[in-house]
Amino acid sequence: MNELCQSPVQIMDAVMRLLQGALALDTGTVCDARGTSFNPGVTIILYIIRLASRIDNYLSFLIQHKTNTHSAINEQHVKLRGVDVSATKLDVLVGARLKLRALLFGRFVDLLDSYLAKLEREIAKALESSKQHSSSSVRSPGKVFVWLAVAVLIMFCCSCQTRSSHTFGSFSTQASNLFRKSMLACNLHAHKLVLFRNVRNTDELVSDNLETGGATDASSGIDFSRILKNILSSFIYLTTRHNWRNTPLLVPANELYEMLAVQRRRLVTWCNARNQGPLDCVLQASLEISTSAAGSFTHQRADNQNRWSKLAGSRCRGRYAVASTRNQAPSQRSDDEDDMDISPPPLARQSSWEVPVGYVAESTFVGVELDLQIGQMTLRNRHLSSLPQHIQNHPDVRTIFGSCGNLQASRLSNTQHCEVRSNWL
Repeated sequence: MNELCQSPVQIMDAVMRLLQGALALDTGTVCDARGTSFNPGVTIILYIIRLASRIDNYLSFLIQHKTNTHSAINEQHVKLRGVDVSATKLDVLVGARLKLRALLFGRFVDLLDSYLAKLEREIAKALESSKQHSSSSVRSPGKVFVWLAVAVLIMFCCSCQTRSSHTFGSFSTQASNLFRKSMLACNLHAHKLVLFRNVRNTDELVSDNLETGGATDASSGIDFSRILKNILSSFIYLTTRHNWRNTPLLVPANELYEMLAVQRRRLVTWCNARNQGPLDCVLQASLEISTSAAGSFTHQRADNQNRWSKLAGSRCRGRYAVASTRNQAPSQRSDDEDDMDISPPPLARQSSWEVPVGYVAESTFVGVELDLQIGQMTLRNRHLSSLPQHIQNHPDVRTIFGSCGNLQASRLSNTQHCEVRSNWL
């Protein structure tokens, strides 16, 4: 912070050179030859993203403190010792942050999205290979896996034998590979989150026109709805995929939750001010992105059928749930169709882009719910969490799922002698 106050031009010139040099290291691939970790070029790129995002933190603080727009501490109330930003230096800081964000929100965000898209294709290929291998086994091992996993997670002692022990070993290897690729995707999402820590819808390069699928560049900027989708989908992806206990990310967990604490009010306020159509676009896109294989940001503007509503209640601010599903209008019938068909046509979708968002009561019948306050997705009042360590270390679990350590499960019931969880990789 002292260097930015005393000599911002020299510091930011060096930072911009580092950013340009990092972009030159992109080789078009994400993983190394084994496909288990980032290649050296991507490792350097991610380091530069962390460096630039933290510099953006200092720039934003100095600008907001000087202009009295900070949410907690402003110059008119508190003078910081050693922090003297003149009007001339303030203009330099604003211009430096503008150039920094033009590069981060443009080429670097697109680069992270391209890496996620490549990981998603690799994960899909691995899953397809796993399905083909399972279908070619002798005793339908896919069913064996399902029933054995259920038995283990219900905490019964089971003894299972199969004709081919090679199937279990191959499945364990595939599970470990999928886990590593999932962890790579988690690290990419973590870097996307730190990029948007200080963004406001009133900042430079940020618009508020709900361009849900447009490209991001320095001239047109980035829409705040896309920032919201990035934050919400990336954070939900982390909470449902990442094992916070055992596998550290390249970005410390406290910085990720700090980002959510900074942006929480802005996200909730933005969504509360939107009508039905814009809200459906943002929340549905966030749900689809976060539940995909790698969380690739490939969602385009679509005629979504899910209608999102607010949960009623003073303690439910920032919580949204799918209240209903709208059917598409029926197509025109051709002349050769049976005229005696009197089946009722599907309901036509009501135009609801400018309709105010409704409310739905909080109950166990609510399907999918997104909580913007904590960045969590809930399905029928249940959310994913890491399996207890003693279950993950159970010999049968390690035999089936491998020593991947990323098992997530939602608790279905819990009694004195029985705990039932629904589990997937």
